[in-house]
Amino acid sequence: DQEKEQSPHLSEEELKVAFNTPIAKGREIVRDAWLFSTLTGLRLSDLRALTYGHLHEELDGTPYLQMRMTKTSTTIKVYLSPSAMEIIGTKGAENERVFAGVNGNVNQYEWLKYWMLGDCGINKEITWHSARHTFAYRYYRHTKDIVALQHLLGHKDLSTTQVYAHYSAEDSKQDLMNMPRL
Repeated sequence: DQEKEQSPHLSEEELKVAFNTPIAKGREIVRDAWLFSTLTGLRLSDLRALTYGHLHEELDGTPYLQMRMTKTSTTIKVYLSPSAMEIIGTKGAENERVFAGVNGNVNQYEWLKYWMLGDCGINKEITWHSARHTFAYRYYRHTKDIVALQHLLGHKDLSTTQVYAHYSAEDSKQDLMNMPRL
């Protein structure tokens, strides 16, 4: 079996650089949508479909988005971190698109690549899907919960999600160092 090649993902350090690096004026919506995807796992098609009507709050004030994914028709619910809420900003009209300027055209793809390599100094072939992969690897690395990740990504089959569960010695370093001494 030949493994499907995955879009590259950012490490925690690279993601911090990306969050703290501006993009050229007039292109902020592309940067914001890409970063929002690193926090939610949304595909480009779902970023394009996301409206303020998909954003909700629980009784305790916890924000979340709930939507039917474009590709799989699976309904997902993703809680939104303070960083994700900062990107979205003030809530707009119910049917207003959150990332109205994002259309995924080749120019916007090039903006992402130039921003990542030129401004952030990260030498990876970044795509829109790289943001989703960054979210997935990051979530799995911190939680080790493959089933929750499956639901967050809207995968119908767990085997689709298992690509993010590859073992790396670095992933277990902290857990091993914190095990009780005998």
